[in-house]
Amino acid sequence: MSRKIYHVSKTHGLSIIELHICSHDKAYVYASYHLETALLFGGELWTDWDFIYKRNYETGELTFSEAYPNIFQKSFKGKTCSIYELEDSGFLEGQTNMWDEIVSQKPTKVIREIKIDDLANEIRQLEKIIR
Repeated sequence: MSRKIYHVSKTHGLSIIELHICSHDKAYVYASYHLETALLFGGELWTDWDFIYKRNYETGELTFSEAYPNIFQKSFKGKTCSIYELEDSGFLEGQTNMWDEIVSQKPTKVIREIKIDDLANEIRQLEKIIR
């Protein structure tokens, strides 16, 4: 059984996800097998100083909590993005320091797009995230 692969972007209407160079200094398509993890990258850029997050791999739950007041609202409220479900273009685990992140070294075809109007509301509705 193949797993779903998710990429989130502030850009709507993409049919191919192109390679981008991020903090790893390598060109990748960044994605996750976990929708809740992918959604966390649809808002404003944040760091480990802003949020505390960890995954319980026995239950699948992701603990995601504010490191200081109102950073959740600032980062996600009213932000729009698209969730892209992707084809598997050879995604690999363990290539970056982010434990839920997978990467591909090839441009990747979009299977489906879901537009999100308010990212904060979308994240709040996910059962796997404990706040």
